[in-house]
Amino acid sequence: MINLSINPGKVEEGYRNALNDAEKADLVERVWKRDFTLWSTSPDEIVDRLGWLDAHERMRGEIKGILALKDTLIAEGYERVLLLGMGGSSLAPELFAKVFNDCGGLSLEVLDTTVPADIIEVSGRIDPQKTLFIVSSKSGTTVEPISLMKHFFNLTVECVGEREAPSHFVAITTPGTKLAEHADKSGFRANYLNDPEIGGRYSALSLVGLVPAALAGVDNSRLLDSAESEVKRAKGVLALNLAASLGVFLGECGRVGLDKLTLLAPKALRPFSDWVEQLIAESTGKDGRGLLPVIQEGLGDPEDYDDDRVFISLSMMGDDFLSGPLEKFSNEGYPVIRIELDERYDIGGLFFIFEFATAVAGWRMGIQPFNQPDVEAAKESARQALAEYALKGSFNTPNPDLTDGPIALYGETVSNSAREAIDNFFQSTGEGGYVAIQSYLGRAPSILEVLNKLKMEAVRESGKAVTLGVGPRFLHSTGQLHKGGAPGGRYLQLTGDDEMDIKIPAEEMTFGVLKDAQALGDAAALERAGRRVLRVHISGDVMDGLSSLIGRLR
Repeated sequence: MINLSINPGKVEEGYRNALNDAEKADLVERVWKRDFTLWSTSPDEIVDRLGWLDAHERMRGEIKGILALKDTLIAEGYERVLLLGMGGSSLAPELFAKVFNDCGGLSLEVLDTTVPADIIEVSGRIDPQKTLFIVSSKSGTTVEPISLMKHFFNLTVECVGEREAPSHFVAITTPGTKLAEHADKSGFRANYLNDPEIGGRYSALSLVGLVPAALAGVDNSRLLDSAESEVKRAKGVLALNLAASLGVFLGECGRVGLDKLTLLAPKALRPFSDWVEQLIAESTGKDGRGLLPVIQEGLGDPEDYDDDRVFISLSMMGDDFLSGPLEKFSNEGYPVIRIELDERYDIGGLFFIFEFATAVAGWRMGIQPFNQPDVEAAKESARQALAEYALKGSFNTPNPDLTDGPIALYGETVSNSAREAIDNFFQSTGEGGYVAIQSYLGRAPSILEVLNKLKMEAVRESGKAVTLGVGPRFLHSTGQLHKGGAPGGRYLQLTGDDEMDIKIPAEEMTFGVLKDAQALGDAAALERAGRRVLRVHISGDVMDGLSSLIGRLR
């Protein structure tokens, strides 16, 4: 059972009016009727994106077959599942891997990167002979998982031979894709074809989420039971409809400029924040507006925040998580949402609540929540950069605007040092803006530790909301909001030299080249969208350069 309460604070009158408007519009009934006119005059990318509404019903019939696969793998000596995906294909599996890591199934890990150091680390640690690789891509052409598939297939061939290697691979895609054809032709162990009417970020309760979950020992029936309970409530009257009420409230907050959603959760539930970050940011960040999820942030005092914040607290029932501090925020008029779960399998229902709420928020904000029109801009820029590299053997990058030791800066550098330039950049964040730190330096714990220190520096200098995204992962998560959402953000991009690199099999490029093209492509797309970008490139040892940068900042 899930309990959800809303203290609207300063939005009380607007929320009441929004609920009245929802009643007049027959909002709930029209969502269930799949009425595209709630969101647009055109049915494109709406009527074929609503399969998540009843996915829980169809998934019941898949459970037995997935469990049979798990039992077979364990009997054959498999110990690990490595999922190769990106965005909606990887975030729900990663949540299951972290929240349900004690369920007695195969060890589940997600790899969603093109950073050579991360790929090398995982490649050296796993045993392909005891590993099942899941290649997950809705389109069947997503460059990151397809490139990773080629790398790990070659690695598996070296270990078990060409004949045996395909049995170590499973595909999750949609009918008719190149990945589906490749899986059949190559003889993959399984080829799961997901409902094409379920978008990636709405796919947690489809084969995309449930196949890796079941292999990790998660009880899918209990997840679906929780989802079914929330589906029933979401069909009820608005006053008792948690999902619709939450969506109306979030949409009204976004409509009036309270667009920084601060998500707070204890460690055991914190992985949910990464999943919901993509759902909300990519669904609402377009047409010059959007809700910005602010995750992995500690809670300060009310006077530390601008008045554009909404606080969402997620906890287990009976856990007094931040109840006292949040009471202070409520008393100061900040909107506060509290969500309590009876037990961790209620995450199944929570998936559905936020999917439904996000769709409803789109209605209130006047945006189409099922497309991602600006994501392709960064991909196209990356393709252009790769084409230039193929012709010249290097990228067409300008000379740095400022060089400070191993640190080169490109962009707004009206200063004499890296410290001044970055501090000035943070401080230039205006009213209603935010800072997005975009790192292409990998996910090693030592690097993430230093990046979080940089994040706190940005909070101090800007006084605004600050997010930290690891590239290229964030391109499929918050990248849509960065380019299509409200203006006023400041985008600090961090890149660095690769100590080692890996060639992508059957391609004329390395993972390092692909990663650099993605970074340059995104910076170019941001600049074309009128965003202010400062790129920082570290030469030589990344940790040394990053530590030097932090030292200078402090």
